[in-house]
Amino acid sequence: MQQMSSSGQHLFTHCTSKVPHGKLTTTLGNLPNETLYLIGSFCQTEQLGSLSLVSRHFHAVYNPSLYKHNILHDKPTKASVIWAAKKGSLGTLKLAFRYGADLNCTGAPSEEFIWTSACSALGSETYAAPLHLAVLHKHEHIVKWLLEKGARLNVPSRNLCECRDIRNVRRLSSDWAVTPWYPVHYAIFHGPISMLPLLLKNGAMYATEDLSPIADAIQGEVEEAIDIILQQDNFDPNYRDSMGATALHHLFPRRGFRKTCAIIKKLIDRGVPIDAKATSGATIFTIMVQLEHFPIAIELLKAGANASEEVWYERSNITSIILGSRINEAKLERRNQLAKLLAQEHRELIRLAIKRGADVDGLLTDRFRPIYFALISLKDSKCLKIMLDAGARTEDAIIDRHSNAKGLLSAFFNEEDGYLRFCDALPRPVGKADLKPYEASLKLLLKRGARIDASSQHHISALEEICSRYAKGNENTYELEFLVKYATNQNASAEYVEELMKRNKGREMIQFLLVQLYTKLLNITGDGEIEDDDEEDSEDDEEDSDDNEEVTEYDEEVSDYDEEVSDYDEEVSDYDEEVTDYDEEDSDDEPYSTPASLPHNR
Repeated sequence: MQQMSSSGQHLFTHCTSKVPHGKLTTTLGNLPNETLYLIGSFCQTEQLGSLSLVSRHFHAVYNPSLYKHNILHDKPTKASVIWAAKKGSLGTLKLAFRYGADLNCTGAPSEEFIWTSACSALGSETYAAPLHLAVLHKHEHIVKWLLEKGARLNVPSRNLCECRDIRNVRRLSSDWAVTPWYPVHYAIFHGPISMLPLLLKNGAMYATEDLSPIADAIQGEVEEAIDIILQQDNFDPNYRDSMGATALHHLFPRRGFRKTCAIIKKLIDRGVPIDAKATSGATIFTIMVQLEHFPIAIELLKAGANASEEVWYERSNITSIILGSRINEAKLERRNQLAKLLAQEHRELIRLAIKRGADVDGLLTDRFRPIYFALISLKDSKCLKIMLDAGARTEDAIIDRHSNAKGLLSAFFNEEDGYLRFCDALPRPVGKADLKPYEASLKLLLKRGARIDASSQHHISALEEICSRYAKGNENTYELEFLVKYATNQNASAEYVEELMKRNKGREMIQFLLVQLYTKLLNITGDGEIEDDDEEDSEDDEEDSDDNEEVTEYDEEVSDYDEEVSDYDEEVSDYDEEVTDYDEEDSDDEPYSTPASLPHNR
C-alpha cells in the first residue's frame, strides 16, 4: 500500500494541525481542488475514507480517489466489489465499476492460483468473485446487474462452501482437495433456486471445470434444480464430459431409493441414453453394480438397461453382484428379515441381469465362473437354480493356474479353492455342520447332472479330492456320505468309482462308502434319481412354490427394505448419515469374504 511521503505528510499536517474538528472543512475548503487532489494522492485508504465523509464537497473530491486507490493499491481481498456483492450494496458496486473495478475479482493473487491450490487442503483463505457472493448471499438484484455488466460465469472460487465434486468416472489422476466451484453451483445448492434459470439463460455451462450443472445437481440429488435444468430449451441429453460420462454416470444414491429412481426416470424421459458408455467402458448399470447399489441396478434393468457390457473392472456383472452380497453379514448379526430381503434382491437382480444380456458364464480375468461364487459365497439354492436355468456351466467352473478346466464340485471340495478354505479360521474342527449351509445347493447341482467323477486321468474329481484328504489323515467321511446318498449315474460312472476303489485299498471306511456308491450306480437304470428324505423334498417344493411370489413381493417390500438397510448402514458406515443403501462397508477380513473379492470404490 502506498505510504504518504514526508512532504505530503508535512503538507497534510500543516493544513490540519491545531485546527478544531468543526473548522477542518473551512480550513481545507479554502484550498483549491487541485491542492485537495494533491493531498489525496498521498493518503491511504483509511484517510481517504475519512476525508470523503467530512462534507459533500470533500465527498465529491475524495470518493473517486478512494475507489481508485482501492482498485490500484489495496490487496485483492479488500476489493470494494467483493464487499458490495456480499452486503448487497448495488450503489457501491456501481461506483466501483465506474472507476474501473474488476467485476471478476476473487481476492486471490490470480485465478491460476485457485486452480493450483485446489489439490491441497492447506490454507483456509476464501476466494470468491462478486457473482459467487451475490448468489450465495441471495442478492438477486446484484446477480442480475452483474450479469448485465458481463460478469464471467466460469470464475473459480475456493472455500466458499464445503461441497466436493464426487465423480463415479474420474477425470483427474488425483482428486481436488477443495473443489473450485463456479457461480451456478451456489445457485443449485446454496442460493434461492430462482437464480438458477437466470444463470442458465445467461450461459452457465459448467459448475466447475468439466462438470455440467445437471451433473452437479445429480451428484447431490437436488430434484428442484434437476427439474429446472431439464426444462431448459438448450439442455443436451447427449452431453459428455472429457471422460465420456453422461448425466446418468454422475448418479450417486444417497437420499433414498425412491428419490433416486424418480431422478433416473426424469433423465431417461428427457433422452439421456441409459446404456451410454464412458471412456472407461462404464455404464450407469455397471457403476451401480460395482458400488453395490443393487436396488438401483434393478430399477435400471427394469427401465431397459443392457447388462451385457462387462469390461469395466474386468469382472463379469454376475460375479460382481454375487461378491457384493451382504447376506452373510446380516445372518451373522441375526438380522433375519434383512437377510431375507437381501437374498430376494440378489435373485431378482441376477434374474433380470441375465435377461438383459449378462453372461452367466463370464470369466474375463477371473479364474472362476460366476456359478462358483454363487455356490461358495451365497449358499442360496434358488439363486443357483436361476443360473442353471440360464445355462450356467458346471463342467469347467474354474480354470486352474495351468489353464486346465476343473468341474464345479471338484473345485468345491478342493482344499484351496473350495468351502474348506473359509473354515480354517474357525476355533473348532471342521465337521458336518460346515457342509450344512451348502447341502440344498449341492443336491440341486447333483440333480442337474454336475459331475463328481473326472473325464480323464489328467483331471481330479470331487470324489478324488475327498478321498485324498482321508489318505492324509483326515478321517471325516461326512462329505463322501453325502455324495453316496444323493449322487446318481448322472453324476458319476460305475467304472470310475470302481477304479477309485482300487486306488483306495486298505482304507476301510472309504472302501465301504465307495462300494455303496458303486452298487447304487449299477442298480440304477437310465437317469434315475435317488429320492430325498420326505422332509427335505417338502422343503424344496415349498421353496419352489414361493419363487414366483417373491418377484411380486419384492416391489411391495422396497420401502421396508430401505428402512432396514438404512439402519444397517448406520451401524457399519461413517460415510453419510443420510445414506439409505447398504453401500459403504468394507469386509476384507471377514471369514465369509470370497476369493479375489472385489475392492470397494468408496
